[in-house]
Amino acid sequence: MQEAQELEQQQLDRDFALRERELAFKEAEARRARLWNPIAIAILGAAIAAGGSAFVSWQNNTANLELERLRKESARILEVVKTGDLDSAAKNLEFLLSTGLIQSSLIARSVADYLSKRKAGQRHRATRIYYPRCRV
Repeated sequence: MQEAQELEQQQLDRDFALRERELAFKEAEARRARLWNPIAIAILGAAIAAGGSAFVSWQNNTANLELERLRKESARILEVVKTGDLDSAAKNLEFLLSTGLIQSSLIARSVADYLSKRKAGQRHRATRIYYPRCRV
């Protein structure tokens, strides 16, 4: 009889331990389900999409500002070389360089290179100016 009671107590202890493990597993599963439910995933996806959209808008704005700056700079250079006289055009380009009105370092180097190779009163072979590509 004593053995039967001990066996029954052992069975109850094992049953209790098994139920404790099941309860811990169900609690962990409930915590996981809260994080991965469809609403939480939709909110996370919307937040990522909004962040990506904001980044793309910022990039487009930056590229447009750079493009407008280059257009204004090109128009300014074109306006000063429309004099018809090569020496006065060169003098005007030197003025733009010295006052910092040519902001693009690549264009400024190209113009400075042209002016250094050019001799007064002499036609110089056209120097090609390469504009930097805008990153989009």
